[in-house]
Amino acid sequence: MKIGINAQLCSPSSSYRNAGISRYIRQLVTSLGGCRHALEMHLFLPGINNDEFPPRCVLHRCSWTKENPMARIAWEQTSLPFLIRKSGLDVLHSPVHVLPAVCPCRSVVTILDLTFIRFPQTFPLFQRRYLDFFTRRAVKKADAIIAISESTKRDIVELLGAPEHKIYTTLLGVDPPYRPVSDERKERVAREHGLGHSTILYLGTLEPRKNIPALLAAFSQARKSSPAKDCTLVLAGGKGWFFNQTFKLVEDLGLKESVRFTGYVPAEDLPALYSAATVFVYPSLHEGFGLPPLEAMACGTPVITSNASSLPEVVGDAGIMVDPYNVEELAGAILRVLCDPDLRQEMSAKGLERAKKFSWEETARQTLKVYERVHNETRG
Repeated sequence: MKIGINAQLCSPSSSYRNAGISRYIRQLVTSLGGCRHALEMHLFLPGINNDEFPPRCVLHRCSWTKENPMARIAWEQTSLPFLIRKSGLDVLHSPVHVLPAVCPCRSVVTILDLTFIRFPQTFPLFQRRYLDFFTRRAVKKADAIIAISESTKRDIVELLGAPEHKIYTTLLGVDPPYRPVSDERKERVAREHGLGHSTILYLGTLEPRKNIPALLAAFSQARKSSPAKDCTLVLAGGKGWFFNQTFKLVEDLGLKESVRFTGYVPAEDLPALYSAATVFVYPSLHEGFGLPPLEAMACGTPVITSNASSLPEVVGDAGIMVDPYNVEELAGAILRVLCDPDLRQEMSAKGLERAKKFSWEETARQTLKVYERVHNETRG
């Protein structure tokens, strides 16, 4: 079976490399490469070194760059169908919402989330319209749809009217490096990124749907109690859209001395960054899956997150879930974890066990089953 994977967003750019989309594609391809199956994978991607992917992959590079998304859109709609036909593919998998208008073979599309419909105000106008148009079209045209959580599957049915029998849920996995690290490594990364003795960590893009204003307000409220008085809030991750309001709010709340923005953190430092934190807080309004809470649990860090969208599927009973709109509840959860070392130890142990349930190998096995169903329908 010849499978094509549109890996255009599997970018070699260091600032983009750790994004969930890029990592999903890379880990899926790597794990598919380890499957015992007569599978020939064709990857369509920008310039990436050959040694990043399994030997069974046939690489097709194109000339567009990440900095020119309009060129990528044009390539996907014009050049990609030609390459599909030339390569004799049986199935094309688009891991990020978009299929060619004319696809010469059977097709599978992954829908990561529908936040742009649930919370349209959190997206710039162009991106919202782009995602809305291409996602709706892909859902109609695809022979199968992959959702990365049951929450996303429900959204696809409810918001896009897709037939449920056409949608398959394949949960994501946790990368092998995410595990507890040595004290020496934790201390080094803590020094480099400004983590104090007691640290609340958030990791993710600075954008509205991540609900950082609520986190800042809860942190400000928690600091009025002695256990959090000397605590540091570390916001790690790149700048997304509408990020300026976050910096302004820090100043308005008088938190400049207590909040640290690290910007982009290299992948090799992330396990130690999670491990060095006292608690990881992720109050997102909406997630297709939510990799950061899973990674934090895999590193043994207590997790507080939202009771919204897919996050309960990821965290289960291993963390504390709160209403993302309730600042008082979030502040109370933070204080509860900071004040109780026994609770932190219990949450750490539960998180480590919970994280073992998620693997990229299982993601690949479930995805391969979708390919086989779609391929067999062709022959039938």
